[in-house]
Amino acid sequence: MTGSPRLRPGRWDEDRDDRPTRRRPGRGRGGCGRCGDAAPRGTHPLHVTQREAPGWGGRPTGRTTMTTDDASTADGAWLSTGDLARTAGVSVRTLHHYDALDLLRPAHVDDRTGHRRYAPRQLRDLRRVVMLKELGLSLQEVREALAADPSDAELRDLLLVRRGDLERQQAEVRHRLLQLDARLRLLDADAAGAVVTREVPAVRVAASTAVLLHDAAHGRHVEDLFVRASRLVDDAGGSRTTPVGRFVPRPDGSVRVVAGFETVREVPGLDLVELPAARVATVVHHGPMDGIGRTTAVLDAWAAERAVDPSATARRWLFLEADGEHQGDWVVEVQLELDASPTTLPPV
Repeated sequence: MTGSPRLRPGRWDEDRDDRPTRRRPGRGRGGCGRCGDAAPRGTHPLHVTQREAPGWGGRPTGRTTMTTDDASTADGAWLSTGDLARTAGVSVRTLHHYDALDLLRPAHVDDRTGHRRYAPRQLRDLRRVVMLKELGLSLQEVREALAADPSDAELRDLLLVRRGDLERQQAEVRHRLLQLDARLRLLDADAAGAVVTREVPAVRVAASTAVLLHDAAHGRHVEDLFVRASRLVDDAGGSRTTPVGRFVPRPDGSVRVVAGFETVREVPGLDLVELPAARVATVVHHGPMDGIGRTTAVLDAWAAERAVDPSATARRWLFLEADGEHQGDWVVEVQLELDASPTTLPPV
């Protein structure tokens, strides 16, 4: 048939069950039942087991490249490429690719047949490769991570670093979605200036904190807190993607202020504050911060109509677009916490 694949006579893949039944030397003549070599079945060095030949040391002949130290290879318990692939849930082609990349080399390659054999311990190595690849690491990163055969404790540290990377990516995506939603609200004449309620997740913030009076200098002090947090986050190589401010009224009329940036780790010199998940009423402010009072008044009026005392309720500023000193195009979502849940964030 034109274009159909053709099997070359005498060639077959060691890991296929549908290989052609070609008579091989020794078959039917007392040779090895697995590969047809003239050696009697049970004594071939590739297939012998401890039970079949307890006196034999068990290490196959041929070119051997050991990638792991595993004493169990001494009893002949080798895995073929197909066996290893089926056990780990990967393809034979994947194992060949990993071999070519020097990521997972077979423990033994027979010079005559080219058959690959893996030590049992390499199943653990393969599962580590698959796990790290599924977590988003490139094969180059996987090879570097596993080059020194890390212990379980070292692997745990690596996974925690990866968790931090994914949390940062998640925070950035969430921030971009909020930016998009805010811009849509600003472009919709009916939604502009309207109050919308939504759920916000718990977040961890590296922040400057202070207790401030509600006086004429309040805004300047809040700005100073953000400036300090910005400098320390930059010094630590952190992300300033999502600036957040939280203002919690106190019985004496003062306000506890948290001003910082969403983070996944501690930042030297800043407090690590966990803001609770909450249902919030929100309104979008567009423009300079000296006009945010008018936006806040809209939110306060909405709350008063629903018997919510805004002067006794925590509020937040979520800076969605705040690049540069020119504030003409800044976008800030002003939030009023209607209810909050205890934080359930994982430890840093």
